[in-house]
Amino acid sequence: MSTFPKRRRLSCPTAAAAGPIPTFTPSITSSHLATGTIEACADSHGSHYVSYYVPDYVPGLRLSALCSIRPPRFPLEVSKQRFEELLESEVVHFARALRPHPMTLQQILHLQDAKSLREFLLEELPIRVARRVQLIESLPRWSDFPHMRVIRSLYFDAFRKLRAVPPEEEERFRSVLQEIKRRNANMLFHVMRGVRTMRTKDALTEEQVNKFLDEFLTARIGTDILSSQYLAMTRQGKNKT
Repeated sequence: MSTFPKRRRLSCPTAAAAGPIPTFTPSITSSHLATGTIEACADSHGSHYVSYYVPDYVPGLRLSALCSIRPPRFPLEVSKQRFEELLESEVVHFARALRPHPMTLQQILHLQDAKSLREFLLEELPIRVARRVQLIESLPRWSDFPHMRVIRSLYFDAFRKLRAVPPEEEERFRSVLQEIKRRNANMLFHVMRGVRTMRTKDALTEEQVNKFLDEFLTARIGTDILSSQYLAMTRQGKNKT
């Protein structure tokens, strides 16, 4: 049986002792950051209410010291723009500080435990997606080209959705994977058009094009196989019940 690295439990260590934190009724989005948990929901004014604490690695923001004493009794209000900045910081952290766990095709095909695979993917996929975002951003003048902006946006949105899935919610994770695969169905079209346009405009050399495509497509194949294997395993489980 294959073993996977355990998903990190990312919550404030004193949250239980401090009692429940007030929540809000609008649609709630959770993003489990590398050193804490953000629970946020948007109100009618577009504000985001954050109810735990902010990660240490966000430059210039050192609110996590509060958590060593007691989590805030009332949510901290963070603008939508600031919330996006937190996610951007997390993408950078995942891409630079964490490393994916490579698996051979034989290892993937022999996986039988859907629960263990889900726990593995909840940690693994955000790392791989974050590295894809960074790969796009490593291209010179990438933001000048519409197709490259579309690719970057799709991966950033995938990262956001994956990080918002609680580890115990199997059906939600499955739904998120299906949505990401559906939205990324035309990814290769955007990649090829974007790279060709960049080459035509002399933003990339032939060598840079080949290096980018080799890294991008290799990573995409591995991620697609892992996701498809999990969806197939859980679909078979549903058919048996």
